[in-house]
Order: sequence, then structure tokens, then C-alpha cells
Amino acid sequence: MTCIDATIKHDGDPPFLWVAQIDHDFKDGCHIFTSEKIPGLLVMSQSLEMAIRQLPVVIQELIRRNRGFD
Repeated sequence: MTCIDATIKHDGDPPFLWVAQIDHDFKDGCHIFTSEKIPGLLVMSQSLEMAIRQLPVVIQELIRRNRGFD
């Protein structure tokens, strides 16, 4: 398993800057991204490139749903 850091920035009210660790694993031919810091984060794809492209979209939606920030 490898880890990457995601920087999440919100300029609104209240502003914040947050760094969340994202875990990457490869099982059964599938790239899997999860995070303990971002509840609900699960991105899976056989294509690493596709999974990485989906991460910002999924993270943005989860932050909106979990924290109420766009």
C-alpha cells in the first residue's frame, strides 16, 4: 500500500486548508483509493489513470456532503 497527500482548500466562510492522507492499494487487478480522513472515499478502477482523474471529483462531492463546503 502506498500513501499520497491531498490538499483541500476552501476560500469561503470559514476558509480552511486541510491535508488528508489517501491510501492506494492494488488488489485483484484493481486500483483502490481510500482515506480515513475523508469519510466515504472509495475510488476503484482497473485503470490507474482513470482512478486518479476521479479522485478530485469524488473528494469534492464528499466534502460538500460531509462538511457543507463547495
